[in-house]
Amino acid sequence: MSKYSLRYLMENDMDDMGSSTRLRITKDVVVTPKGDSTMQDLINALNNPNNYGMYLSGLLHANKNIKDKVAAYFGTSNQRIKGNYPDKTAANISAYIANLLSTDPGLDRLKPVLLGKITGWKQVGNEIHIAPTKTITKDTIEKIFTTVLDNAGVEYKIEK
Repeated sequence: MSKYSLRYLMENDMDDMGSSTRLRITKDVVVTPKGDSTMQDLINALNNPNNYGMYLSGLLHANKNIKDKVAAYFGTSNQRIKGNYPDKTAANISAYIANLLSTDPGLDRLKPVLLGKITGWKQVGNEIHIAPTKTITKDTIEKIFTTVLDNAGVEYKIEK
């Protein structure tokens, strides 16, 4: 029997696993309301694009309609590098995207889906669960949720 067979690992309570990243079980990040805040306050904060700040610039690659409108207003990155358009920061682009999501009727129905792509959160009972991925770590999730919920003025607790 091979030392690394499944049977051997199960018999020895997987002691040989160590800190293998391939087989490590990762838990979700859990956000719960705290104090006077309710679950509905958390959901309203997560569905309001004005709370996301610079993290809205991540939607440039999530929706072609948003990308086209931002490029028409700010120019493409190559045009800005060459000086054809004024230099715009991520904060300006994020504010423009927040305005688009609030005023454009075509994007209004997609708003929850698009904002959900930033973190991929889901409601489970009286908690918000966010599963970390290869590109979105637990620390990144904590930063995004801290920004969003602090901007909304919601009291919360994050468990990693």
